[in-house]
Amino acid sequence: MAMIMINVVCHLPYFVRFQKTPAGSDLVVLEATRIGNAVDDPSESEIGEICQFLSTLLVLQGTSTIPEDIKQKLIPKLDTWRRRYDGQFPGETSDRCYQSLKGTLEMTMMSRMMKDKLEMPLSQCGARGCDLRADSVGLELKQCSRCKSAVYCGATHQKEHWAEHKKKCYPAAF
Repeated sequence: MAMIMINVVCHLPYFVRFQKTPAGSDLVVLEATRIGNAVDDPSESEIGEICQFLSTLLVLQGTSTIPEDIKQKLIPKLDTWRRRYDGQFPGETSDRCYQSLKGTLEMTMMSRMMKDKLEMPLSQCGARGCDLRADSVGLELKQCSRCKSAVYCGATHQKEHWAEHKKKCYPAAF
């Protein structure tokens, strides 16, 4: 049940922002190490959930910080799971992790797109129809002072978006 909850929240701007903090910066290494060093073979549903979380972490944090010995333990496990559960959720999630660790071109491109999508609330004005991004030349977006997980190009857009944003605006404890 805890893994299901983690998979729900790991796609929220709060988690995306947290994983960039010092406290969250090594989550991909911790999760890869935990899975790579596990002795017992998890159940089918556990494989789907742990690989879903690892897949999200691989998208957000990449593979470069994972020690080579952990990668070498993890890749055969993922290969076994993706073959055993081919066409099912555990097979799909373990295949994404396997392809990420192998550095395939297709997965690299897909990961870039997913990372951009997950980080969009932290880098693009949240007002409907506004495409201004933090990476635009000379543009500095202002964070919501309460949650710091939404950004705006100005006070007008923040006010316009408030009715929608306030439903999911909570101060973060990190």
